[in-house]
Amino acid sequence: MKHCLFLPACLAAGLALSFTGTLVIADEPATAEAKPVASEVKSEDNDEAEAEEKPAEEAEEDEKELSPAQKRARERAKKRQEEKTEAESKKVRYAWFVLDDELPESPGGSGPFGDLSIDLRKQIARIDAAAKDDKIQGLVLMFDSPSYGAGQRHELREAIARFRAKGKHAVAVLEAAEAASYLVACACDEVVMPESGYLVLPGVRAQPMFYKGLLAKVGVKADFIHVGDAKGAAEPYTRREWSKAVKENMTSLIDDMYEQMIDTIAMDRPMKRGAVIEAVDRGLLTASQALEAGLVDRLAYESSLRDELEKRHDSDNVVFVENYGKKKVDTDFSGPGGMFKLLGMIASGGKESSGRGDKIAIVYAVGPIMTGESETSPFGASSSVGSTTIVKALRDAEEDDQVKAIVLRVDSPGGSAVASDLIWNEIQTIEKPVVASMGNVAASGGYYISMGCDHVFAEPTTVTGSIGVVGGKMAIGGLLEKLGVTTDLIARGKNSGLFSTTEKFTEAEREVLQSLMDDTYEQFTAKAATGCELTQDRIKELGGGRVYTGRQAERLELIDELGDLRAAVTKAKTLAGLEADADVTIDAYPEAEDFFESLFGDNDEQREVRVRLDLGGVLPELEQAIQRAGWVRQLFAKEPMGLVMPYETEMTDSLEQCAGFALMLLFYVPLLIAYVWSIVWAYRDARGRGKPPVLVALLWGDEAKGKLVDLLTPRHDFVVRYQGGANAGHTVVVGGEVYKLSLLPSGVITEGVTSVITGGVVINPAKAIEELDELASRDVRGLEKNLKISDRAHVIMPWHFAEDRALDSNTSDGENIGTTQRGIGPCYRDKVGRSHAVRMGDLYRDDFRATVEKIVAAKTPVITAMSGGADPKLDATAIADQYLAFAERLRPHVCDTTEMLLTAAEAGKRILFEGAQGSLLGVDHGTYPFVTSSNSSGVGIPNGSGLPARYINHTLGVVKAYSTRVGGGPFPTEQDNADGQKLRDQGNEYGTVTKRPRRCGWLDTVALRYTARLGGVDAIAVMLLDVLSGFDEIKICNAYELDGKKTNVFPSHVDDLRRVKAVYESLPGWSEDLTGVRSMDDLPANAIGYINRVSELVGRP
Repeated sequence: MKHCLFLPACLAAGLALSFTGTLVIADEPATAEAKPVASEVKSEDNDEAEAEEKPAEEAEEDEKELSPAQKRARERAKKRQEEKTEAESKKVRYAWFVLDDELPESPGGSGPFGDLSIDLRKQIARIDAAAKDDKIQGLVLMFDSPSYGAGQRHELREAIARFRAKGKHAVAVLEAAEAASYLVACACDEVVMPESGYLVLPGVRAQPMFYKGLLAKVGVKADFIHVGDAKGAAEPYTRREWSKAVKENMTSLIDDMYEQMIDTIAMDRPMKRGAVIEAVDRGLLTASQALEAGLVDRLAYESSLRDELEKRHDSDNVVFVENYGKKKVDTDFSGPGGMFKLLGMIASGGKESSGRGDKIAIVYAVGPIMTGESETSPFGASSSVGSTTIVKALRDAEEDDQVKAIVLRVDSPGGSAVASDLIWNEIQTIEKPVVASMGNVAASGGYYISMGCDHVFAEPTTVTGSIGVVGGKMAIGGLLEKLGVTTDLIARGKNSGLFSTTEKFTEAEREVLQSLMDDTYEQFTAKAATGCELTQDRIKELGGGRVYTGRQAERLELIDELGDLRAAVTKAKTLAGLEADADVTIDAYPEAEDFFESLFGDNDEQREVRVRLDLGGVLPELEQAIQRAGWVRQLFAKEPMGLVMPYETEMTDSLEQCAGFALMLLFYVPLLIAYVWSIVWAYRDARGRGKPPVLVALLWGDEAKGKLVDLLTPRHDFVVRYQGGANAGHTVVVGGEVYKLSLLPSGVITEGVTSVITGGVVINPAKAIEELDELASRDVRGLEKNLKISDRAHVIMPWHFAEDRALDSNTSDGENIGTTQRGIGPCYRDKVGRSHAVRMGDLYRDDFRATVEKIVAAKTPVITAMSGGADPKLDATAIADQYLAFAERLRPHVCDTTEMLLTAAEAGKRILFEGAQGSLLGVDHGTYPFVTSSNSSGVGIPNGSGLPARYINHTLGVVKAYSTRVGGGPFPTEQDNADGQKLRDQGNEYGTVTKRPRRCGWLDTVALRYTARLGGVDAIAVMLLDVLSGFDEIKICNAYELDGKKTNVFPSHVDDLRRVKAVYESLPGWSEDLTGVRSMDDLPANAIGYINRVSELVGRP
């Protein structure tokens, strides 16, 4: 606290606390950089001051005056100095740099501690200084997981090439290296790695995340417009996958990045291109494998590096000059004088002379482009490009008579259209030459401001272009409703809701926004055409939001030349009339924020306080996403549109992939979603975390439910069948393999997921074993552990098959009810009758044989009478032997599944319920008697599984885009005509189990609405929409006519259902093949209209 008392006095003295970073680059080392303060490993002290040389006559006079002892001492000192000079001349010095962090593009920090941080400009200057230093014979780059973008890698590679061009030796030392490090390292003469190291070269990969489904879950609607068919900035929020145009563009970009990666390694290493591709295809190489492939030169530890270099130079005096060229900053403020030292440094501000003579100004535009002031750290790193700040920097450079030309260094994905235009306009007013130098990325708004310059350079791997416009908003009205937040609107003006965050755009609002964006696109393309000296039509052809590598852009004439920042400075000199090798001072802009202000703020009374969430140590990807979300939220909170690239394309440090992370986490979606889901999850915790979802077929079954089960199974711990038997035929495709099951749950094929057959299911043991054996023969693993069968499940016995054949002769009116004759109905009848029932647990009881004998004796005369006197030939002994054998085979699977599921639900495990058959086949609420013998809708879950209804969370109803039915019973929309046959043929409508042709007809939304209400369905999945392709007209049943009256009520009696007449409405069909469609957005308009109409009629999304 005492030290603080000095601050007011210092401030009263009017201390100047400003800083302008300077650097001289040309053919000499930097003049404005401090002389190298380096530590030499394995070297003597070099702090001795050399004696001043005196004239010879004076020295002789001094010699005469010395005593003999003094003369001897002088001789010894002289000898020591000669030995030291000789030893110094024999030293072989290697500049030693550790690359272990980011190298930001920045003008440098302010204050006394600005030199503590190293940015790209300083690192390049240090390597260049070492190249020109005659005392330095070599360079060692020690890589410790640095994080560099493509542009930074190219800058470092060029600096290493200049160092080697001086005839000096460069060595890269890698430990566990990713491709980002290796692409810099392979520019050296030698790459060294310890034998325990490894190299990660997995190529290039793009896999962005799409949030449309997530937004829908929380009630947020993304409403965006883009100008340019490949302008995909909003696609992560409006689609579930890339659009065709964006994917084609990104594929081209990634292809070129991959080619450049392969070419770079092949040119630097003694490897053929095919060998490089083989190594990249392998992806992960041990040090020995990397050596064998030619990717590294030798295996050695850092400790033995000096020995190898001494052999190379035939010298035993190799020294490493650590931190070469880095200015020493005294940060020892201990002791009574520590505060005075600190205040003295603050008073000086770390300011250095900007030098005399000619200058080249480098104006750094790094980060998203926004209106207002840039945001920077005290160490100079920029987090945004503020138009006000950049315009001022350009004017300052223009007004400095010593500045002869300006280089605009751009590393930005774009941002505000207004801010970009303000910067572009300011460049037009400058009379001095302005050269653009593109870094990692200069896309959209970043490309826009570059086009105002006299000459444009890009690195070969710079991501640029993205000429297009995107605008829109997130409508969070649905989210607010879910959270219980309401609004009460008073509005004046037709388009007063243009910036409303609760509703999507109206058609009128969309029209005015589209007009604004079209006008912006015209301006963008016109200015780009002028800058590139191309026609506007050609720019539009190349534009449309498409992004390119620098190499592609140069071929397409979207930039002038490939080159690094040094090449841009050289060009700026020549455009200013200077010699290309002229010595100039580099002034970096914008000036860094005053050091005191960066610590304590300015004198404004009112300030906005920003809280930073630091997640970098735990979740760096999330921290980056939130940072990106922050600037995009700022952009779209102020403006309805922006110039931003579709995805942030870079090679990540960990996997060397072109990570197609969605750049545009538009508005405040990630933060919003994280907040909402924390509330939702807490709510679910309060009511029973991880409540199971349910999948039920809504009509008469065969509705492709198994496909959804297969899709959802990997996300769950348990998949549960709660009713039915071996009549639930379903086809599952996994990894190209087709599996046809009738009893086992669809999830049994997924390893690590427990499939459960509960007590509500009736079991045919022979069928269970048959399906298990089939799966085992096809190498499906984990079956013994992954399948559980309830000991309460009833067993289908041989007498049930016999009864089924006899019972299915007719109903009271003689119409066959259409059973599969697999014993399921009789088994359920015995279950209710109790006297002749057998459960799985009974198979393991000592009295099982006696039970079989008793039941056979009772059943034989009854079945004989039912069959018209035919003997069923039931052998009690053979039956008992057979079923005891079944029991042994199934013993590992049989358990108390009721207890298991209750425990799992209480522990929050993820459970998926898989219904069998369709809801209209339910025994209590279906089209009785043409039904199965159990409750096949969601109402059967508690009874069949033993899990209370309060654990059920979400029910998804599954229905085909048309209707089908197997067996007898009324079918109001059946088409026994050419349309019905076309549906059957195109949909391959034949039973999985029975092979019977299914009856086909138009979709019945009266029945669908009934079963959706019955099962508590939350949403509907429409399957096999592609079967309807090719119909000129598609009909939907929207009501029934019964006894001359129109009704929307599904009849409870089968006789009434027989008498109804379906009332249809017609919708236009479509001819497009939907086989490859993976997104709603890619469906034909008529198909989308069909789905929307079904949703409207049923009342479910």
